[in-house]
Amino acid sequence: MAEFKLLSDEPVECADHDLLKAHDTADALSRLLVTSCGSTPMAVAVDARRGMGKSTLMRLVRARLAERGVETVWYNAWSGRDDDQLERLLKAVLAGFGRRALIRFFAVPDGRRTLFGLLRLALAALAAFLGPAALVNVVWNSLTVDPRRRVDTQESVQRLAAAWTERRAKRGRPRLLVVFIDDLDRCTDQGVVAVCEAVKLYLGVRGIAFVVSCDRAALGPGGMLRDVSPEAVEFMEKIFQTSYRLPMAREEEIRKYIERSAADAGIAGLLDPGLTELVANGCGRNPRRIKRLINGFVLACRLNPVWTGHVPEAVFRVLLLQYCYPEFYRQLADQHETGRRGAVSEFVDYRRARRVLGPATTEEASEAGWGWVTSYFLEYEVKPPEPTVRDTWAGSLAELEGKLPNEFRELARDGDFNALLDGLMKLPDAEGLLEYLRQLPLNAAVVPVAAQRVTEPAPTRVREDFTGLRVLWVDDYPVNNRRLVEYLTVRGATVVEAVDQQEAELALGDGAVDLVISDIGRGTGPEAGLDALQEWRDGGAYRGPVIFFASKCTPNRHTRARALDAQGPTSSPSQLMQWVLRVAQDRLAAAMPGAV
Repeated sequence: MAEFKLLSDEPVECADHDLLKAHDTADALSRLLVTSCGSTPMAVAVDARRGMGKSTLMRLVRARLAERGVETVWYNAWSGRDDDQLERLLKAVLAGFGRRALIRFFAVPDGRRTLFGLLRLALAALAAFLGPAALVNVVWNSLTVDPRRRVDTQESVQRLAAAWTERRAKRGRPRLLVVFIDDLDRCTDQGVVAVCEAVKLYLGVRGIAFVVSCDRAALGPGGMLRDVSPEAVEFMEKIFQTSYRLPMAREEEIRKYIERSAADAGIAGLLDPGLTELVANGCGRNPRRIKRLINGFVLACRLNPVWTGHVPEAVFRVLLLQYCYPEFYRQLADQHETGRRGAVSEFVDYRRARRVLGPATTEEASEAGWGWVTSYFLEYEVKPPEPTVRDTWAGSLAELEGKLPNEFRELARDGDFNALLDGLMKLPDAEGLLEYLRQLPLNAAVVPVAAQRVTEPAPTRVREDFTGLRVLWVDDYPVNNRRLVEYLTVRGATVVEAVDQQEAELALGDGAVDLVISDIGRGTGPEAGLDALQEWRDGGAYRGPVIFFASKCTPNRHTRARALDAQGPTSSPSQLMQWVLRVAQDRLAAAMPGAV
């Protein structure tokens, strides 16, 4: 087996490793900052989704500025606590002015030399001897960081910056200190406000420019920039004079990036042009996601015993299915519904039926072809279309699609998906690998990069508290839900599990249940979960909220669930947890004093 390697996710710091051509933008932005130093103070936002290369661009800009003799400071906003953001950022900027400037400022803060100033100078010299951090602390303690006296602090910083830039001008150097603030969009609202307060109210002085990386669509867990109120817009406009939206990498650039990353990881032989395009599209052309996908494959192939004995190409294609098409992967790996065929076989037959019944079909005159269509439709208890009455074909196909997974129709038109699946099924050990996956718990084959998308609830902007929620979970294969049950219980819910309708009814009779989560197909039939709820609703055994969680989600199942006043079905853990959270919140609201 080839030697695989993990890829680094650190930002690029030199042009030689810049595969996405960000160095040209970095050179232009660095020149613009230098020529605009007379317009300071200023703040420029580098705006892009996470993983799209904001930090890399800023590192490259910083390197270009260093070549032009510009002093810079790098500050990671995510590394600090909310309550110390202001202090940490101000101290980072103070350190950027250098030891000599700080000593002079501390000794003569108002420009006049006195005996007291000489004593302060001695103290500053001693602090400098102890190290840069001690000197910065001495200067920091001499400032007045008090909301009621912000002007005093800003004036002190202005005097320090003015003296610093004047000395640089005498030496022929740019009169500019550029402060890079990274990962602002990962901070809480409180942290974002503290950083913006420092930028605008304390450090908004001549000689200082800020370059801030953030995803403005996700800035602050409370959605500071999702609030489109005039106040929110005005607040951010006061902070950022301008914003540069980092463009998405071009197709040729992202292709080369994937090929280089694959070569560095030792998996170049597994990628053909089709898979390269699929990786690009599946990862949204996001460089970080691409690296995580490759690293996830390397880890799974080397460490997960599930993949032992299977060729790397088959493993890679299965993991691409898992990452790019998680709903289909759940069906592929979760084959526990009674009487159901494998997801691959079910999809391939549906795709064939679409070709036979398509408007440009060449098979309609084939007696053998129509014989297969007839038996295929009867298998799903759907009246077959009439071969000679083309007007009935679309209606018959729509009736069939009502009994098939929701995503089949879109997947049949997805060239990337069909190429990925067909390539997988052509491999020698494909059938054996898929059969093996069906025998495993659903979580067993999950790789780190896909774990959140397939088996873990996605993080929400609301604290997930299920305290006191009593859940009955009905599923004849409870092992598939183990991680989700743990997710609920550690957040305060009580979960009782039942493997069939009889156990579920015993649990309903034993005590109050706030929510039922149920599968659909199980030992007693392909619609057993829906049939059980129908009995409970009709007999009054349970009238509370119900969520159906199943790998196979069809239009017909959605229609019947709605008729039974239930949600779902869904195969998405994230969607499931959002619905459960809504039930928990409704329960809490109903228990509040004065609730109707």
